[in-house]
Amino acid sequence: MKKNNALFLFVLLALFLLLRIPGLSLPYHQDEWKTARAVEIGAEAASSLYHPPLTQLSYRVAEALFGGAHLRLLPFFFSFLSLFLLYAVVRRRMDERAALLSVFLYSISFYSILASHMIDTDGALLPFFFLLSLVCYDRWNERGEPHPRYWFLGFIAALFAGFMVKLSFIIILGVFIIDYIFIHYTRFGRKEILILLYGAGTFIGVSVLALVATKFIYPAFQLGAMVDHALLYVHLSGRNYTQIIVQTIKAVEYLSPFLLAPLLLMTRDHARASRIFLIYLALGAIFYFILFDFSRGALDKYLMYTIVPLSAIVGIILAPYIERAKKNFKDPLIIGILFSFALFALNFFYHTVPPLYPKQEWFMRALEGKWAFLTPFTGGSGPLGFYVSFLFIGASFLFAFVLVTLARARVLPLPAVALILIVSGITYNAVFIEEYQWGMINGSAPQVLYKSLARIERDTAIKTVITYNDIGAYELSRMGKYANRFYAVPEYESVHRARFSDFTGHFLIVDIPRIYTGGYYEEFFNKCAKVFETRSREITGTIYDC
Repeated sequence: MKKNNALFLFVLLALFLLLRIPGLSLPYHQDEWKTARAVEIGAEAASSLYHPPLTQLSYRVAEALFGGAHLRLLPFFFSFLSLFLLYAVVRRRMDERAALLSVFLYSISFYSILASHMIDTDGALLPFFFLLSLVCYDRWNERGEPHPRYWFLGFIAALFAGFMVKLSFIIILGVFIIDYIFIHYTRFGRKEILILLYGAGTFIGVSVLALVATKFIYPAFQLGAMVDHALLYVHLSGRNYTQIIVQTIKAVEYLSPFLLAPLLLMTRDHARASRIFLIYLALGAIFYFILFDFSRGALDKYLMYTIVPLSAIVGIILAPYIERAKKNFKDPLIIGILFSFALFALNFFYHTVPPLYPKQEWFMRALEGKWAFLTPFTGGSGPLGFYVSFLFIGASFLFAFVLVTLARARVLPLPAVALILIVSGITYNAVFIEEYQWGMINGSAPQVLYKSLARIERDTAIKTVITYNDIGAYELSRMGKYANRFYAVPEYESVHRARFSDFTGHFLIVDIPRIYTGGYYEEFFNKCAKVFETRSREITGTIYDC
């Protein structure tokens, strides 16, 4: 590695850490707090994690080392290791420039930062084992490699470990089978296909036997519960397509135009170098959108698998153009900065804050061009919740795709467009990162939550609390004051009527997303006394005595 490249890699490592360390202290949300409490309570509760044993063991070890309040260090650690593996993979498959650019994209991507913090497996653990198996796979297939058998054993071990983290890792086995066929298709016949199928079948069979055997070695692992949980997603009818669309749009917004617009600049050479990542994206799409129904789950969490392949692909696409842009970088850099300032300024226009329901209102606003509203970003496995201007999001995507379309049509030079995309992409991700971790533009939900929790903890009159959207459930549970949760969803109204009528205590509402007006929930809380209220710009926190 050249001295300048080594220095740049060191700067990227520092950037990776700088962007992620502040988020390690963010409060847990929904599924995250359940995982944290499960591993804190012990082995019996940890069995409720519904994943293969390595997931449970990983988080139990993290809890023993760092404590239940600091479990974000586990995904953070695996994401940090993935950075080095991504660099190694892209460098071997393309060149050092593409590898450094891929690492840069991976470091600054908001979706990647969110994945580094999320208490689960999809954003950090599974990508790590994918990249680890890919490193071994490439070395095993490399001509002249002195120890191919050792790399093959490492490849199998990485695949097996990934499958022991989550069953969906079976996608990766399919990725490598298809890629191997592409590499060796000229000598493939019936015999080779049967051998390949036999090898895959043997791997799956051994993995299943290992899962069965684990039950006797590690009693906390519940094989039946894991299978039942997986079968919940196996059906073709009754899918909530509106939820699928909403969650997919959210994942696209998390990815940013920076990781999507450059795909329009892909050439055959780029596709050839990125083949295994493209296969991964395609198989993942089939798995998450067609074979299984994740419409009732946190689909945006599962789609985190796209971060690593897209970082690699876009790094491979843009690297040659960035190299050529060095000869005349001043004008594109100035243009990129000016457009970035213009896009950033959109965040400070007056925005309305519509409630989450009815969801049709969000689609109508977008379709009618009424983009000056704040979009709430929250999910089943975090984050707690933050707002970003849809006007800023929409304008950024429009700007990026117009740029690449003009470049594709040869109206604008590709090197200049690549540099402008990088500058504007940094701005887009910076806004998401800032709102997620600090909320200085539209408000900080963690700040509101912590002030509300402080009041609950010191107020002896507050014995039990029902919390909106399960916000603050982890801290309330540790205080011994957590009673239940509620979601202000129209179809849950009958359930909540009964729950509220049987409950005597307090309610905590951190209003992101905002509760819709004119319904039962507004009517109910208007009759309650406000014990405490705090605010951070567009986000308020209220404790009600009902």
